[in-house]
This record gives sequence, structure tokens and C-alpha cells, in this order.
Amino acid sequence: MKRTEPQLAGNAHRKWAFSAAKLALGVGLVWWLIQSGRFDPGVYGALLQERTACFLLGVFLSQWIMLLVPFVRWWLLARATGLPISLGEAVRLGLKGAFANLFVPGGLGIDGVRLLHLRRYHRRQFLDGAASVVLDRALGVLALLILGGVCSLILLARNHSPWMLRLVLVNGLLLVVLLAALGIVCGFVRPQMLDRLRHIRLLDHLLHAFHAYRGHRRTLAWGLLLSLIGHVGVCCAAAFALLSLGYPAFLSAVFTATPIVTVARSIPLTPLGLGVSDSVAAFLYPVVGLQGGAEVQMLLRASVTLIFLTCGVAYLRVRPEVVSRVPRPVDLAEDALVGGRA
Repeated sequence: MKRTEPQLAGNAHRKWAFSAAKLALGVGLVWWLIQSGRFDPGVYGALLQERTACFLLGVFLSQWIMLLVPFVRWWLLARATGLPISLGEAVRLGLKGAFANLFVPGGLGIDGVRLLHLRRYHRRQFLDGAASVVLDRALGVLALLILGGVCSLILLARNHSPWMLRLVLVNGLLLVVLLAALGIVCGFVRPQMLDRLRHIRLLDHLLHAFHAYRGHRRTLAWGLLLSLIGHVGVCCAAAFALLSLGYPAFLSAVFTATPIVTVARSIPLTPLGLGVSDSVAAFLYPVVGLQGGAEVQMLLRASVTLIFLTCGVAYLRVRPEVVSRVPRPVDLAEDALVGGRA
């Protein structure tokens, strides 16, 4: 059923109002942090000193590693399902999605761009592609929980505080739940409940797409390794940001707090996690013995915004999109016929 022009205008107004409400929520949280003394904008004067140039360069390089590594990870996962996607195509989609992250909360811009591309150019394999997108996101969260869990255990051995013990327990619980969910969905564990739901055609096709990864354990291992490398880049960016603002950066504490703050930033409440990740960092950094949680998050947000804008420019500058596809028998026959006439 075709929508009328007033309906389309009403939907656009609702979307703009919803986006404005999310932005207002983020700004309100930042204002609360300033009023409560948990966020001091005056610390950014330290960025004008010459010694901070190397630290700021480290922030940007680490953020680029965090951004580029997942492009390769999704390409590996997509190829494992038989999707004919080239690495250049995956990078181009990643650049486009990174720019979209400026407007889509939770970093879901990249996932949305990938799904739209699959829907348009790989419709017959859309469920396989959707499985790769979901698994890509899940491996990223899994790597965060593993990295944060290991570092929180190290920190707990040095600091036996009740809050550190709670962090370890919550992190461990989330890790077990996510591992169990991935094991069930990918077919490594087969509960009888899923067999009863096989009559749902869409669910059956989607589970079949996930189960294809049982024969690609090496690809899953590489995907997890790349996720860990990308999140090490996130933690290094946080450490460089602390140093650039004049705060001490204890690596075990940074690698404990940053994964949890990154998960909070991925919650699609406000643009780029504005106010949400700052509030979590303002509470969590003192727990692990760090300072300047909200200030660091705001600096990282400013740097990643600049990087996303650069991705948008790079996307517009590269050559027109080339879609990889498997040649059909009809195409091969036409090529042979043309060659025979020549």
C-alpha cells in the first residue's frame, strides 16, 4: 500500500522529533555531569601544550585501528557464508557506515548500511548476510567481555574492593550468557526447543545461515582475534587521551574500564553515546583508580567524530561502487556467444 505525502511528512517529523529527544537527553546528561562536578571542561586547556601532540596522535591512530579492523572481520565472516563480497567493497561499505554512525545511535550505522546493501545487491543471500552482520556484532561484544574480564581479574587481585568483585561477577555472567547464545545459534549446542521451532520458515532459514559457521571455526577464531585487536586499539586510545589531559594512565585499570564504557556507548540511546558513556565513565573510572572519565569520553567522541567525517569524504572520493557477484550461467553463455561471433 503506497503511503500518501502527508503520511510521509508525518513520519519524517516523528523521526526528527525522536532524534531531537535523544540529543536533548544526551545534552541533559552532560549538563548534569558539569553541575555535579563530575565533568570539568577546563582540563582541555592541557591540549594546547606541546607535549600533548604525540598523545593526541596516538588517540587518532588507535581510533583508526579500532575502525578499520572490523571491516576485515565482517569481510571474513561474509565470505564464509558464500557471499561474493570483495575486501574493497567491504571497506567502502564500512566507510559509508562510519559516516552514518554520526546520525544513528549505538554505532548501528555500519550494520544498517551493510543490511541495505545486502538487501539491494544480494537479495537471494540476504539471510546469510544478515547472519554475518549479527555475528560480527556479537564477536565484537564477546571480545570486549573477554578483554574486560581478564583485566578486571588482574585488577581484583591487586584491589579487593566490593565494586571490583561486582564488576568481575557481572562481566563473567554476561560472558557465559553470550557464549551460550552463540553456541546455540551457531549449532554447536542443539537444544530441543529450536527443533520444535523449525516449522517457522524464516527462523529455519536464519538458523541454517548461522549453522554454516560450524564448518568455519578458523574464520570464527580469526574474527575473535581481530575483535580483540580492535578493542585493544580502543583501550590504547583511552590511555592516550588520559595522558593528553594530564591524568595518569594505569593500563590494567584502563583495560578494565574501557570495555564496559564501550558497551555503554553502544546502547542506542543518544548520538555517539553522548552523556551515557560519559556518565558510566565518570562513575567507573574512580572505581578502578582512574580520573577524568567524562573528560576522556568527550575527547574520544570529538576525535571519532572527526574520523567519521573523514570516512564520509573518503567514501565520496573513491571510485563508484563495484558490486561483486557470481557470474550466472546466462552471463557465461552470452559471453561465449559474443566471443564466438568475434
